[in-house]
Amino acid sequence: MDEATTALIAQILGFLAGGSSLAYEPTKPTV
Repeated sequence: MDEATTALIAQILGFLAGGSSLAYEPTKPTV
């Protein structure tokens, strides 16, 4: 896998695992 895919998977796993804002930083504000 390339770096982009690896980074994306890491963000998703981090978000699902802890829901931490440090692991998942949305580019758009959540309404």
